[in-house]
Amino acid sequence: MIIQGVSRSNAVQGFWYLLDKKRPDNEKVKFLGFANTDGHYKDIAQEWEAIALGTHAEKPFYHASINLRDDEKLTPEQWERAIQHTAERLGLSQNEYLAVMHEKEGRGEHVHLFFNRISLETGHAINMGWDYMKRERAARELEKEFGLERVKGGLYLEKGEKRPERGPIDREVDEANRKGVN
Repeated sequence: MIIQGVSRSNAVQGFWYLLDKKRPDNEKVKFLGFANTDGHYKDIAQEWEAIALGTHAEKPFYHASINLRDDEKLTPEQWERAIQHTAERLGLSQNEYLAVMHEKEGRGEHVHLFFNRISLETGHAINMGWDYMKRERAARELEKEFGLERVKGGLYLEKGEKRPERGPIDREVDEANRKGVN
């Protein structure tokens, strides 16, 4: 299991991307629902944008995705558990969020979570620093809980396991392509 995530702006655009059933790469789009809020998604996206305007947060939203290997499947109950556990590990379980399942040809099911990072209690954005550690920890815990094959990560290693070699980062790949270097 791999859990990806990024802080971002523009809730309306985020909702549109997640819920657009006409995108050619989405075979299936299933709205799983909202947490800690209710109403129509268009109204909620605009409400989140209005809340964000009252803060100093440049990227007041967080987009996470929970991805399985192509040959793995979860039951609806397991997906619900994975969503809740991921939100808890990210420190966003009390915040408003949207959950949508996508199925793409050749890729299988994966779930997107779109969070409002602004705490309704404090009016401040939840700090998402070191989120990659939180995401990897959640993934390793869920793999163990569901009996999924473990993805090798760089942070949470099994006893005696060596850290995988670092691959090139995007900037290095771009530079190599510009210079014609493999």
